[in-house]
Amino acid sequence: MIINDKTVSLIFVIIAVMTSELRDTKSVLTCSKCGRNSPATRQNCLYCGAAFPITPMNALRNRRKLDALERGYNVIFLSANQVITDTKLPEILPLVEIDEENLRKILQEHNQLPITRTATLEEAKIIAEKLDFLGIRTRIIDDFSLSREPSRIRRIDFLDQELIITHFNSGKTERVSKKELSLVVCGFLYERRIHSIEERKKRQNKLKEASEFDNDKPLIDIYTKSNSLGYRVFPNGFDFSGLGIEKKKLATENLPMLLEKLSSCSSEVNLIDNYIRIYKLLRNIWDFEESKNSIGWRRKGFGGFELESELLTNNLKQFTKYSRLQWFLKNG
Repeated sequence: MIINDKTVSLIFVIIAVMTSELRDTKSVLTCSKCGRNSPATRQNCLYCGAAFPITPMNALRNRRKLDALERGYNVIFLSANQVITDTKLPEILPLVEIDEENLRKILQEHNQLPITRTATLEEAKIIAEKLDFLGIRTRIIDDFSLSREPSRIRRIDFLDQELIITHFNSGKTERVSKKELSLVVCGFLYERRIHSIEERKKRQNKLKEASEFDNDKPLIDIYTKSNSLGYRVFPNGFDFSGLGIEKKKLATENLPMLLEKLSSCSSEVNLIDNYIRIYKLLRNIWDFEESKNSIGWRRKGFGGFELESELLTNNLKQFTKYSRLQWFLKNG
């Protein structure tokens, strides 16, 4: 190995960093693989790279914001044991992923919403314990449990004691006792489509044309006490004939009637209709989903090209998580 001035300088920099880290922390961790000490704030050994067990110190110091596609663990606010004073907020804010204004809204209005999302269950437990010490009760629910979409249905027929539910694709029917109904969650599906054409010439991109289309339509999720997956009603393609003689011509007229009939099936049915009020708070943790699709390149003149693409934004995954969260809060 040839050692030159650059190599020597690099060695001294590494030693300085290691010495500084060891000096700045009061505790160290001994690596089970190589037996050397590293600062307790690290997640991996400085020398061999072996992973350290997660501790409260390194878990909070090395947290990162998860990508939407990653599977994580959600810490859900349930209640506060007492009024959270301004003196406690500086201790709470570093533990969550919500700014002070939105956190105050959640605490004051007692909204049972996610306040942070972690990469591991161990991190979530550490945060939950610290929040509990500060007077905030929470619950941890993993992404997988909240992300499964309810089964889309095509029709509901109302009998005296039962509902006959017809599934959308298969046409299979299912009988559900009215006493089994637990929750009806109302929301909306928001979709934005931005179509753009960029002109690329001499290695420079210039936006030539753009058009934007917004659309939203209502969504209804229905849950029973024993089935956390639930059923989903999209007004488009739904057969409202199950309403009988009460059926109207327009879906916008039939939806309120469907909600009323579902809510009146049992005194234990809860109607959750506040999604339109709190979806902006949810975006702190469960943001809208975005995807960009390239339609293709087109040659334009000598040495120039045009790129046609679409940017799609929707809230379907966010609403699904919120909807399923309501079932877990009541039945899970």
